[in-house]
Amino acid sequence: IAVSIKMNVLLYAPGLLLLFLQTNDTLVETFICLSICAGVQLILGAPFLLTYPESYLRKAFEFDRVFMYKWTVNWKFLSEDNFLRKELSLLLLFLHLLALIVCAVKWLSLAKTQTGARIGLLKTFESNGNMAKNQKRHLTPEYILFTLFTSNMIGIVFCRSIHYQFYSWYFHTIPYLLLIDGSHNFVLGAMRILILAGIEYAYNIFPATPLSSAILQI
Repeated sequence: IAVSIKMNVLLYAPGLLLLFLQTNDTLVETFICLSICAGVQLILGAPFLLTYPESYLRKAFEFDRVFMYKWTVNWKFLSEDNFLRKELSLLLLFLHLLALIVCAVKWLSLAKTQTGARIGLLKTFESNGNMAKNQKRHLTPEYILFTLFTSNMIGIVFCRSIHYQFYSWYFHTIPYLLLIDGSHNFVLGAMRILILAGIEYAYNIFPATPLSSAILQI
Protein backbone atom coordinates (compact mmCIF):
# COMPACT_ATOMS: atom_id res chain seq x y z
CA ILE A 1 0.00 0.00 0.00
CA ALA A 2 2.86 2.38 0.85
CA VAL A 3 4.19 2.13 -2.72
CA SER A 4 0.86 3.47 -3.97
CA ILE A 5 1.34 6.56 -1.80
CA LYS A 6 5.03 7.26 -2.43
CA MET A 7 7.31 5.40 -4.81
CA ASN A 8 10.40 5.90 -2.67
CA VAL A 9 9.27 2.86 -0.66
CA LEU A 10 10.68 0.82 -3.55
CA LEU A 11 14.13 1.59 -2.15
CA TYR A 12 13.37 -1.00 0.53
CA ALA A 13 12.65 -3.62 -2.16
CA PRO A 14 16.18 -5.09 -2.54
CA GLY A 15 16.45 -5.68 1.21
CA LEU A 16 12.93 -7.10 1.36
CA LEU A 17 13.68 -9.45 -1.53
CA LEU A 18 16.79 -10.71 0.24
CA LEU A 19 14.76 -11.35 3.40
CA PHE A 20 12.18 -13.30 1.39
CA LEU A 21 14.89 -15.41 -0.22
CA GLN A 22 16.50 -16.11 3.13
CA THR A 23 13.38 -17.12 5.01
CA ASN A 24 11.48 -19.03 2.30
CA ASP A 25 12.39 -22.60 1.44
CA THR A 26 11.87 -22.29 -2.30
CA LEU A 27 11.68 -19.72 -5.04
CA VAL A 28 8.00 -20.57 -5.38
CA GLU A 29 7.32 -19.31 -1.85
CA THR A 30 9.25 -16.14 -2.57
CA PHE A 31 7.31 -15.69 -5.81
CA ILE A 32 4.04 -16.01 -3.87
CA CYS A 33 5.15 -13.29 -1.45
CA LEU A 34 6.09 -11.00 -4.33
CA SER A 35 2.80 -11.79 -6.07
CA ILE A 36 0.89 -10.64 -2.99
CA CYS A 37 2.80 -7.34 -3.06
CA ALA A 38 2.10 -6.91 -6.78
CA GLY A 39 -1.53 -7.97 -6.35
CA VAL A 40 -2.17 -5.19 -3.85
CA GLN A 41 -0.85 -2.66 -6.37
CA LEU A 42 -3.08 -4.05 -9.10
CA ILE A 43 -6.15 -3.87 -6.87
CA LEU A 44 -5.44 -0.30 -5.79
CA GLY A 45 -4.67 0.77 -9.34
CA ALA A 46 -7.57 -1.10 -10.93
CA PRO A 47 -9.86 1.97 -11.34
CA PHE A 48 -7.12 3.71 -13.31
CA LEU A 49 -5.79 0.65 -15.15
CA LEU A 50 -9.27 -0.14 -16.44
CA THR A 51 -9.93 3.38 -17.71
CA TYR A 52 -6.63 5.04 -18.70
CA PRO A 53 -3.98 2.30 -18.42
CA GLU A 54 -1.30 3.94 -20.56
CA SER A 55 -1.55 7.33 -18.87
CA TYR A 56 -1.60 5.74 -15.44
CA LEU A 57 1.47 3.57 -16.01
CA ARG A 58 3.42 6.43 -17.56
CA LYS A 59 2.66 9.01 -14.89
CA ALA A 60 2.39 6.79 -11.82
CA PHE A 61 6.00 5.67 -12.18
CA GLU A 62 7.56 8.08 -14.71
CA PHE A 63 11.04 6.58 -14.63
CA ASP A 64 12.13 8.90 -17.46
CA ARG A 65 11.33 12.06 -15.51
CA VAL A 66 13.89 14.88 -15.77
CA PHE A 67 14.57 16.48 -12.39
CA MET A 68 14.88 20.24 -11.95
CA TYR A 69 18.34 21.43 -10.95
CA LYS A 70 17.09 24.26 -8.75
CA TRP A 71 15.40 21.84 -6.33
CA THR A 72 18.19 19.32 -5.91
CA VAL A 73 19.70 19.13 -2.42
CA ASN A 74 22.41 16.55 -3.06
CA TRP A 75 24.03 17.52 -6.39
CA LYS A 76 24.39 21.31 -6.30
CA PHE A 77 28.18 20.99 -6.41
CA LEU A 78 27.75 19.86 -10.02
CA SER A 79 26.99 22.25 -12.85
CA GLU A 80 23.47 22.16 -14.25
CA ASP A 81 24.72 20.69 -17.53
CA ASN A 82 26.45 17.82 -15.73
CA PHE A 83 23.44 17.32 -13.46
CA LEU A 84 21.16 16.80 -16.47
CA ARG A 85 23.50 14.42 -18.30
CA LYS A 86 22.15 10.92 -18.85
CA GLU A 87 25.59 9.53 -18.05
CA LEU A 88 25.15 10.67 -14.45
CA SER A 89 21.92 8.68 -14.16
CA LEU A 90 23.59 5.56 -15.55
CA LEU A 91 26.60 5.96 -13.26
CA LEU A 92 24.40 6.33 -10.18
CA LEU A 93 22.37 3.28 -11.20
CA PHE A 94 25.56 1.23 -11.61
CA LEU A 95 26.94 2.37 -8.24
CA HIS A 96 23.58 1.67 -6.61
CA LEU A 97 23.56 -1.92 -7.87
CA LEU A 98 27.22 -2.40 -6.94
CA ALA A 99 26.62 -1.15 -3.40
CA LEU A 100 23.63 -3.49 -3.02
CA ILE A 101 25.75 -6.47 -4.07
CA VAL A 102 28.51 -5.56 -1.62
CA CYS A 103 26.02 -5.07 1.20
CA ALA A 104 24.21 -8.31 0.36
CA VAL A 105 27.42 -10.16 1.21
CA LYS A 106 27.55 -8.26 4.51
CA TRP A 107 23.90 -9.01 5.25
CA LEU A 108 24.39 -12.74 4.63
CA SER A 109 27.46 -12.78 6.85
CA LEU A 110 25.58 -10.95 9.60
CA ALA A 111 22.69 -13.39 9.37
CA LYS A 112 25.10 -16.30 9.74
CA THR A 113 26.61 -14.70 12.84
CA GLN A 114 23.23 -14.12 14.45
CA THR A 115 21.68 -17.51 13.70
CA GLY A 116 24.77 -19.68 13.99
CA ALA A 117 24.10 -21.13 10.56
CA ARG A 118 24.56 -20.13 6.99
CA ILE A 119 21.37 -18.69 5.53
CA GLY A 120 21.33 -19.25 1.81
CA LEU A 121 19.08 -17.89 -0.91
CA LEU A 122 17.14 -21.09 -1.50
CA LYS A 123 18.11 -23.82 0.94
CA THR A 124 20.57 -24.03 3.78
CA PHE A 125 23.52 -26.29 3.09
CA GLU A 126 26.16 -27.68 5.35
CA SER A 127 29.80 -27.31 4.36
CA ASN A 128 29.84 -30.88 2.98
CA GLY A 129 27.09 -30.02 0.51
CA ASN A 130 24.29 -31.90 2.26
CA MET A 131 21.13 -30.02 3.00
CA ALA A 132 20.72 -29.17 6.64
CA LYS A 133 17.60 -30.76 8.07
CA ASN A 134 15.16 -29.15 10.45
CA GLN A 135 17.29 -26.06 10.64
CA LYS A 136 15.36 -23.03 11.77
CA ARG A 137 16.17 -19.89 9.87
CA HIS A 138 15.27 -17.25 12.38
CA LEU A 139 16.14 -13.68 11.50
CA THR A 140 16.34 -11.32 14.44
CA PRO A 141 14.40 -8.03 14.42
CA GLU A 142 17.73 -6.20 14.52
CA TYR A 143 18.91 -7.95 11.37
CA ILE A 144 15.64 -7.28 9.56
CA LEU A 145 15.71 -3.57 10.44
CA PHE A 146 19.38 -3.27 9.53
CA THR A 147 18.78 -4.91 6.15
CA LEU A 148 15.75 -2.78 5.27
CA PHE A 149 17.18 0.50 6.56
CA THR A 150 20.51 -0.06 4.81
CA SER A 151 18.75 -0.91 1.55
CA ASN A 152 16.83 2.35 1.79
CA MET A 153 19.94 4.35 2.71
CA ILE A 154 21.86 3.01 -0.28
CA GLY A 155 19.06 4.22 -2.52
CA ILE A 156 19.20 7.64 -0.88
CA VAL A 157 22.97 7.94 -1.32
CA PHE A 158 22.78 7.20 -5.04
CA CYS A 159 19.48 8.99 -5.62
CA ARG A 160 19.23 10.91 -8.90
CA SER A 161 18.00 13.96 -7.03
CA ILE A 162 16.90 14.59 -3.46
CA HIS A 163 14.44 17.35 -2.60
CA TYR A 164 13.86 18.83 0.83
CA GLN A 165 10.74 16.84 1.66
CA PHE A 166 12.61 13.62 0.93
CA TYR A 167 14.30 13.87 4.33
CA SER A 168 11.12 12.31 5.72
CA TRP A 169 12.08 9.13 3.85
CA TYR A 170 14.89 8.27 6.17
CA PHE A 171 15.48 10.70 9.06
CA HIS A 172 14.07 8.14 11.51
CA THR A 173 16.52 5.44 10.35
CA ILE A 174 19.72 7.44 10.81
CA PRO A 175 20.10 7.08 14.61
CA TYR A 176 19.56 3.33 14.34
CA LEU A 177 22.15 2.91 11.58
CA LEU A 178 24.67 5.03 13.47
CA LEU A 179 24.25 3.08 16.71
CA ILE A 180 23.69 -0.46 15.42
CA ASP A 181 27.30 -1.57 15.93
CA GLY A 182 27.04 -0.89 19.67
CA SER A 183 30.50 0.67 19.86
CA HIS A 184 30.99 3.47 22.35
CA ASN A 185 34.05 5.69 22.39
CA PHE A 186 34.80 9.38 22.02
CA VAL A 187 35.90 9.26 18.37
CA LEU A 188 32.86 7.31 17.16
CA GLY A 189 30.56 9.46 19.26
CA ALA A 190 32.02 12.63 17.76
CA MET A 191 31.70 11.21 14.23
CA ARG A 192 28.05 10.32 14.81
CA ILE A 193 27.29 13.83 16.04
CA LEU A 194 29.08 15.34 13.04
CA ILE A 195 27.11 13.14 10.64
CA LEU A 196 23.79 14.14 12.19
CA ALA A 197 24.80 17.81 12.27
CA GLY A 198 25.95 17.69 8.65
CA ILE A 199 22.68 16.18 7.45
CA GLU A 200 20.63 18.71 9.41
CA TYR A 201 22.76 21.55 8.04
CA ALA A 202 22.28 20.40 4.44
CA TYR A 203 18.51 20.23 4.75
CA ASN A 204 18.24 23.59 6.48
CA ILE A 205 20.05 25.55 3.77
CA PHE A 206 17.77 26.98 1.09
CA PRO A 207 18.50 27.11 -1.69
CA ALA A 208 21.07 24.35 -1.56
CA THR A 209 24.68 25.36 -2.15
CA PRO A 210 27.68 23.40 -3.45
CA LEU A 211 28.95 23.23 0.14
CA SER A 212 25.68 21.96 1.65
CA SER A 213 25.33 19.33 -1.10
CA ALA A 214 28.91 18.17 -0.64
CA ILE A 215 28.42 17.85 3.12
CA LEU A 216 25.24 15.82 2.59
CA GLN A 217 26.95 13.43 0.18
CA ILE A 218 30.01 13.00 2.38
